[in-house]
Amino acid sequence: MSLAEQACERVWIKWTVQTTSLAGVGLGFSMVVVPIIARLNKLLNYLGPKGADLASAWTNGSYSLGEAAGPFAGGALIQHIGFQWTGFAGGCTFGVWLVLYIVFLLY
Repeated sequence: MSLAEQACERVWIKWTVQTTSLAGVGLGFSMVVVPIIARLNKLLNYLGPKGADLASAWTNGSYSLGEAAGPFAGGALIQHIGFQWTGFAGGCTFGVWLVLYIVFLLY
């Protein structure tokens, strides 16, 4: 196998892994965030209309905080521990949230 063929094979594998990961993050995010909003509304239903406002405020506040702090935290992690370990830490974080979400759904 020539050097060019080996390079193309590696690029194909990396592209497949990155595309699959990108789809997985979007799928995981939608599976967690969308049901949580409805669940928060149910849990805070006893407060009446204020409950829905409170659930919306918590959801929007935490999402906005993550949007603002995420790039800074990710950039700092990449500089200090590298891209591979930052990706691994992000995957572990999603794994922990998945376990907590499953526990939350069961109880």
